[in-house]
Amino acid sequence: MSINSNAYLIASATQDSNGYLKVIIWNVNDDGTITRISDASAGKITQVSLTKGGNYYSAGKEVPGQFLVTAAQDSQRNLNVISWQVDENGRVVKKGQASAGKIGLVSATGLDDLVATATQDSNGNLKVIVWGIDEYGVISRKGDSGSAGEKISQISEGQRGRKTDTGSRRLYTAVQDSNGNLKVIVWEIDKNGVISRKGDSGSAAGKIGLVSTASILIPGDIENDYLATATQDSNGNLKVIVWEIDKNGVISRKGDSGSAAGKIGLVSATYGRYGYVATATQDSGGKLKVIVWKVDDKGNVVTRESDSGSAAGKIGLVSATDNGYGSVATATQDSNGNLKVIVWGIDEYGVISRKGDSGSAAGKIGLVSANYVSLPQHLS
Repeated sequence: MSINSNAYLIASATQDSNGYLKVIIWNVNDDGTITRISDASAGKITQVSLTKGGNYYSAGKEVPGQFLVTAAQDSQRNLNVISWQVDENGRVVKKGQASAGKIGLVSATGLDDLVATATQDSNGNLKVIVWGIDEYGVISRKGDSGSAGEKISQISEGQRGRKTDTGSRRLYTAVQDSNGNLKVIVWEIDKNGVISRKGDSGSAAGKIGLVSTASILIPGDIENDYLATATQDSNGNLKVIVWEIDKNGVISRKGDSGSAAGKIGLVSATYGRYGYVATATQDSGGKLKVIVWKVDDKGNVVTRESDSGSAAGKIGLVSATDNGYGSVATATQDSNGNLKVIVWGIDEYGVISRKGDSGSAAGKIGLVSANYVSLPQHLS
């Protein structure tokens, strides 16, 4: 299949009806129509997170972050990391594989040629492991956070920050700590994969039940990083909090959404478009609701701009991703237990509309994680 230059790809990593890991590649046209292109499978899993990392070579040009990478808890409860390559026709092929010890939770974040996995280890503590991925998809362990992590009971997908003046990469993780409170942690990873903890948000946020994160681009600010945490607060309601991380790794709390959203059962956050964040939730009625939030140019004001209303049905799982240009995709477990991918458009005013979905092109699932895929011909 030839991929149109105006189209983009989405990948979903799921636990299929037999308990196995399955990666599916979806083509999304500019009108929102979705077509299943290819899939590939691996062993049995009980947790999964999907990201991009490693270097891909196209026509002799090195392009960072173009392998898909799954981090999963396998059937023996061990961490299993797999790289997958997607060719110019959308065909996905399994490449490299590596493993580590027993885990309880897992999240993966791509950092150009590196990938970081944040896990709850066998003692219940947060451990971040840095992996290198070469041009063939071979995975090698570079370093880990050692004893720098505390006990956790929830962990979000991580977000990458800007590179430092020394060329180190920044990683931001959000966790529910041993007291049930939200904590955002700043990590720095050097070119050799050595990781160090730079700081955290301390007691700047309260108790939570769920947490997800998204990066924010603030118009005009080219020095600081901004992060949104989307949480289920102590009353069961959705709350979006904005965090600023300066060039020294110091994190400070900015604005939040207050009481602008109601009770939720699930949440997944993603970048919406310039100055916007989208949260995909399971609302109090069990249905999918995608809310678009505008963040002002100081990060102090978070405004609810629009939501998907009654445009989607009941869900059991949700994972949101974006293409960086105002298109958001939600990968859900629908009311029949099947995987459904829905594409949403967000216009320049923050108004969201449903564009298309995958229909009955996928079967029953037990887990899901989604990510946008860049194609070589789009980057050459």
